[in-house]
Amino acid sequence: METPALAGFAGESRLGHALVISLGVLAFWAGYFGAAVVFFGGIDALAPGTEVAGARRWSGVVAALACWGWFALAFVLARGGPVLNATLYPILTAGLAPLAGRWLAFGSAPGALRAGLLDFSFSPLLDALLILLFGGSFFVTLLTLWASTLGEAERAAWERENLPAEFYDEFVDV
Repeated sequence: METPALAGFAGESRLGHALVISLGVLAFWAGYFGAAVVFFGGIDALAPGTEVAGARRWSGVVAALACWGWFALAFVLARGGPVLNATLYPILTAGLAPLAGRWLAFGSAPGALRAGLLDFSFSPLLDALLILLFGGSFFVTLLTLWASTLGEAERAAWERENLPAEFYDEFVDV
């Protein structure tokens, strides 16, 4: 059973979805590692065991802006999916890309992962909250700015052309 909320944009292929997600991950990594270089002197600031205080947190915030910015652009271009670009894709990217990026850059650190699981801290929860807050707010702001440039007829035409019929009937044409 397919849920209209999880549908892609009209005419979007599986390859198109994969490309949107892949570019979202690359945008996240560019923001994540780029922020570490610019603000913390290099990507080594994110390395397990040698982490600079706050490097992961603030690099994650910059990465969230890059990631949600990409998904906002993909939304405007009608690539990916309307709800998927706003929620599922960036949240999964922000949740998995930092760990995957650090593993690619520094190798896996099973000891650090085990210690992190056994030594409970609110720090990862705060990091996740900041990433969601900044990234989600940026996404909404970008789409609001874009929508404000459209007239009523242009917006309605964009919706009719790019939203799948089931999604349009369920959520827009009420």
